[in-house]
Amino acid sequence: MDPSGEWESVWCTLILNHGKNLDIGCYYRIPSNPLPDHWPSLLNSLKQTPVTTLNSSALIMGDFNFPTINWNTFSTSQSNASASHAFLNFIQENDLNQHITCPTRHRHGQRSSLLDLVLTTNNISASSFTHLPPLGRSDHDVITFSLEIAFSSKSTKVKRRNFKNADYVLINDIISSIDWLHELSDLDVDCQVDVVNSFLTNVIETFIPINEVSLTSRSPWITQCVRALSWELEIRKKGRTETSKSIHLLATLQFIKNLETQLFQVFAKINLPLKKILF
Repeated sequence: MDPSGEWESVWCTLILNHGKNLDIGCYYRIPSNPLPDHWPSLLNSLKQTPVTTLNSSALIMGDFNFPTINWNTFSTSQSNASASHAFLNFIQENDLNQHITCPTRHRHGQRSSLLDLVLTTNNISASSFTHLPPLGRSDHDVITFSLEIAFSSKSTKVKRRNFKNADYVLINDIISSIDWLHELSDLDVDCQVDVVNSFLTNVIETFIPINEVSLTSRSPWITQCVRALSWELEIRKKGRTETSKSIHLLATLQFIKNLETQLFQVFAKINLPLKKILF
């Protein structure tokens, strides 16, 4: 928002499928002289919007109050130093499309003017524009339209560790079979940490299976917290088998936590500060 309150904007981002986002902005600018004081701040705001980012999908709407711009000829009756001329340059430099061609403001006794604009990036197809009567006491048309956004439907797959299906019984047996006091004795602090981290890394690489996960198949609202709750619900449904695996997982995590605590107690006794770098 302009500090003087002469223009304002609000933005939101729609998270779509296939990892695609749509940024939507709405602007209002007060009627003004050809080169108002607020124009530099408004232009700077426009230059920081997603429409200036390569390959972005963005939509800008609003009442920009540029009645002197002829959108059929993409020209203005004002001078090259005017805000309307600079606005046209901004649209051209960022390869934007302006879709409104008919007047949008109508007041009795005054000439109708085109003030409300719909700007889109090139990867958005806007169509079916309709001008409806104003709402309430407004003298601006209500404009409806449809959008089509082009994006690739190809799924991107990545490899991730499947900790859910790990054999935690075997992992616990391996951990318990190691004489940690013997393994860590006669080592300095850094070497002890390296040994433990190396062991945990080897356990993960050996006993945690790898799955291919599609980045585009998961809905964006399925967060890590939601997945954890879903897993807990699955465990309750499946009964004791999955619950047993969960207990072994907790036992493994508790062992790691206890081992970490013991190491830090050793470090504290020898007055060596150490950052928490274990799991």
